[in-house]
Amino acid sequence: MRRGLFAFGGLISSIWVWGSNFFQNRGSSAGDNGGSGYGMRVAANDGAEATGERRVQHGRAPGENLLLLRWPELAGVELLRADFRHHAFVPHWHDTYMIAATAKGPELMRHNRVEHVVEPGTLSMVNPGEIHDCEALDPKLGWHYRVLYLSPETIHASARELGLGGELQFERPLVVDAWGADQFLQLHKRLEDSVSRLERESHFAVGLAHLLQVASVTTKARSEVRVGASSLDSVREYLHETWAEPVALDALAKIAGLSKYHLLRRFRAQFGLPPHAYQMQLRVGHAKELIFAGMETKDVALETGFYDQAHLTNAVRRYTGVTPGRIRTHFDGAASSFSRLQ
Repeated sequence: MRRGLFAFGGLISSIWVWGSNFFQNRGSSAGDNGGSGYGMRVAANDGAEATGERRVQHGRAPGENLLLLRWPELAGVELLRADFRHHAFVPHWHDTYMIAATAKGPELMRHNRVEHVVEPGTLSMVNPGEIHDCEALDPKLGWHYRVLYLSPETIHASARELGLGGELQFERPLVVDAWGADQFLQLHKRLEDSVSRLERESHFAVGLAHLLQVASVTTKARSEVRVGASSLDSVREYLHETWAEPVALDALAKIAGLSKYHLLRRFRAQFGLPPHAYQMQLRVGHAKELIFAGMETKDVALETGFYDQAHLTNAVRRYTGVTPGRIRTHFDGAASSFSRLQ
């Protein structure tokens, strides 16, 4: 059962307070912030929001090893290597395709509100926009997790080379295929260990073609994609435009032409998350881009609407599995800079 609790009723207009009972975080949200205990923030910096009451926990659990990696020349590709024990992702979505496998240890995955136990030898495949979350099934065993996040442009280019037209979609979130999972893990390791652009691009081109052949995929014509904007689409567009700003629930309800209660219910039913969690994910996404670009974490926090660096670190950890210090762009000849993360 999902351990997140959405409690409506009473004073639901307080939904903007991070850490409120409306959206109680399930699972661990540890971050490398070095803080402890509880703290109440009652005022915010310019362009940021107060955090409300929230727990600032100690660093990563022993045995957890994390890396989020990109390459400048391999556009639309992001690699996550994570050995988790107690970390649990909050429900979230990506604007990329996600292909993942566990190298060791079973994973508990929830996808579109359906729970799955994912064993080694299984590929997880999630389309853009699909709500999911995951964690180790048994913290004692741990969960050795390997992921590639691939932009739609990257996936579609590879699909066209295989004779697949239209917009590609994974039909099923799980594909039990020991050979395919092994091929994915080999590709993942080769990309991480690569020392030249040509080597990376060669491994990636062959590996992704194999994965698309293993995956259960369908295509749909562009004309079949839903067109038009409902009142809820307008709310979502407003959140994309104001992702770094304090947003009032009254303003969203006015845009939708709904009561606050019905807005909250219908927004979550359509997009999988309540508005405040949707906005938080947008902030984390923008923050991640700035971190990849080399901006200092304290400056990223100010630029993206977080109260302070600790607030940013905690949020990035909960949504991506890694802390800002473990987000890196790889340049040829710079492999030594990663030695401390291995």
